[in-house]
Amino acid sequence: WPGPLSLLSCASWSTSSTAFCDGVLSSTIPWELLKKQFYENKAYQTFYEFLREGRKATDSKSAATAVVVDPIKDMMRLVMDEFTSLEFYARPVESNILNAMFIICKNDGYILRDGIPDMNDLWPGCLVRTVSYGHISAFIFSQSTFLHATAEMLQRQQPNVKLKKNPVVTLANVTASSNT
Repeated sequence: WPGPLSLLSCASWSTSSTAFCDGVLSSTIPWELLKKQFYENKAYQTFYEFLREGRKATDSKSAATAVVVDPIKDMMRLVMDEFTSLEFYARPVESNILNAMFIICKNDGYILRDGIPDMNDLWPGCLVRTVSYGHISAFIFSQSTFLHATAEMLQRQQPNVKLKKNPVVTLANVTASSNT
């Protein structure tokens, strides 16, 4: 797409593989079932080798060349990266890079950023902002930040349209009522 396009990613990063392999969601994956299927069905092992060889061909420095401790988790990571890692997608055209913003959560237990590509390395010039919350608490306590970022990204699409200084109405405070 050669025209202007904005991207706003809230509480995410360059891949979702860490959420399912290392983060909080890793405990929801039926690892024992995957292990059983992997060793009982040769097709899984063949597919795994195909993914590893493909990764080696595209990046000799990648984790695919490292010693694998857990082939089941490694296969899950390779599959997730194959479909979700922005490292394997084309970069936006240069004029759109400044229209890409990532808001990351400083204390995120779902989307872990250690050991995966930094968005500034993948898309040099993109905007990266941080909120001082975890994944869930950010959506509760940073709604204003996300809404203002949305308005900002829309403003970049229509630079001649002037938005109000505070285009987003602050959310009402929610208090729990006690039934006493």
